[in-house]
Amino acid sequence: MAVPQSSTLDSPQAAALPEVVEPQVVKPNYTVAAISALVAGVLSTMLGVGGGIVVVPALTMFARVPIKRAAGNSLAFIFCVSAVSVTALFLSPQRHEIHLDVALVLAAGSVPGSLLGRWLNVRVPVRLFTYCFCFMLGLAAWRLLFPTLGVSLHLSTSLDLTHLPSVLYLLGVGLLAGIAAAMLGPGGGVVVVPALAIGFDLFGERFKTATATSLAMILPVSLFSATLHARAKNIDFKLVAIMVPFGIASAIGGIFLREVVDGDILRKIFAAVMIAALVGLVVQVNKKKA
Repeated sequence: MAVPQSSTLDSPQAAALPEVVEPQVVKPNYTVAAISALVAGVLSTMLGVGGGIVVVPALTMFARVPIKRAAGNSLAFIFCVSAVSVTALFLSPQRHEIHLDVALVLAAGSVPGSLLGRWLNVRVPVRLFTYCFCFMLGLAAWRLLFPTLGVSLHLSTSLDLTHLPSVLYLLGVGLLAGIAAAMLGPGGGVVVVPALAIGFDLFGERFKTATATSLAMILPVSLFSATLHARAKNIDFKLVAIMVPFGIASAIGGIFLREVVDGDILRKIFAAVMIAALVGLVVQVNKKKA
């Protein structure tokens, strides 16, 4: 006669064990996410920034998404939107503003930067992570609002990629853009656009050329960085799928706005958006601390 096996759950030791409670997952606010996608899509084509400077703060402050997960969602969104934005820009009369050779050098530098950025994303504490993002926004906004203050490198009056210092500078900028993208969630344009304006007379005088070239660079950078986040299960694909159609529609509209809005005005809009995002994140992180 078979003796029934006693369940370990019936033992006194098991009964004394505390019940394991699964952490509650907060459902994102999809309405806020869709609105942020609309704004980010316009900015991606107008300013060449991919839209992460809007998406990450908006998801964090208003859509109930943790900031590190918001970074992964932002990169997946940016890749989808920038693919459409770059295609639309190539088909528009403004396609001459894209310098593909510069974008490719920047993208080459971004690959090791993305690997390092993803490593930092996992290990840097959330509060420090937020302050790093705010510092990046503030520095870029300062350079755009006051382009004549501080150091201007002016490596070359004309764009010559046979000039070794220029190539090394672009690789370094790409490295920093990759770190910022994979670690913090923007597509890298927030680093590239000011850096191009600082380093080269061509981009300093023609802001729209800098933003168009940045947009072309963002496509491979965001794809590689988003892949790293996807492998770490740091992307909410349902949230991204809701955001992408809104972002694509507004990005196409941004192409037409580029033609009618002056470059200096675009520069100031870019800086204002970054300052607003910076203030919002600082207020939020200090509120949590209190």
